[in-house]
Amino acid sequence: MMLHIHWLDHVQEFRNPRTVYEYRLVCQRYVEMVSKHPVKNVKKFHESRFLNGLKQKGMSEHTQAKYLRQLQTFWRWAFDQEYTNKLFRVSKLRPAVREPYIYSDEDLVRMESLILEKMNTTHYVLRQSARNQYRAFMCLKETGMRGNEVRSLRLENIHVDDRKILIRDDQQTGFRIKGRREETVPMTDTLNIFISEDLKMRDEKEIYFCDNGLGLPQWSSVSQMGKTFDRMCNRLGINGVKPLHGFRAFVATRLLQNGVDVSLVRDILRHKELSTTLGYLNRSKMPYLEAINRLSINM
Repeated sequence: MMLHIHWLDHVQEFRNPRTVYEYRLVCQRYVEMVSKHPVKNVKKFHESRFLNGLKQKGMSEHTQAKYLRQLQTFWRWAFDQEYTNKLFRVSKLRPAVREPYIYSDEDLVRMESLILEKMNTTHYVLRQSARNQYRAFMCLKETGMRGNEVRSLRLENIHVDDRKILIRDDQQTGFRIKGRREETVPMTDTLNIFISEDLKMRDEKEIYFCDNGLGLPQWSSVSQMGKTFDRMCNRLGINGVKPLHGFRAFVATRLLQNGVDVSLVRDILRHKELSTTLGYLNRSKMPYLEAINRLSINM
């Protein structure tokens, strides 16, 4: 199974660092739970041993399913490279679909108040950090952008006059566009006004939207960015929401609540498939009663 090292080298050319990290982790787990074996000798009992190992570690069905999907990617690559004569097909788990937790309007108001409170500190470094938290907060809730897109967003890719944000690779942070296609994100009126005012306060050294003042991103990784918002959620008693994905789910749900066509929401969130967009939707927030009442006819 040492072949996985060559696979990871291959993946690193085309995937973002976070994906490479996850693929490296699944390889480590596999070797740990199954032990090394010639790739061409893979059998179903290897898969069973791997799955049982994941269960023994107490991983959820959703996490188990993710590991199996990633493992299938490896076997497909091994087959394409002719390291095996037959494509090994990994079983698919079908865990129950969970409703994504999203931020409520009240959650966002409280989060904004907390950040503004932190911005009043007299300590320069803490004030700069809070300012970047506010920038990220506004961008996430007004666009539904991915956390890493906001973290690696350069000022040069923000076009206020055209009211759009360009999603581009960034060599310094190692950020690579998901799907390998450059995208454009429209700005709401609120975000456009916020950024227009924010740009007036920028130092000439600053390069990033969330810049630490020295031409570097505020956060060294998207996980560090997520931890910042996670701490905010814990302080405010906001439970169950994934700190960064919660914004994306909020945007998807709010747009669909307001009658925006799902295909347009898909394009705004830059998904390939409608099913991915609907996966961000919290259906408990949808106005089903109002919709069904449209069937009523006054007699």
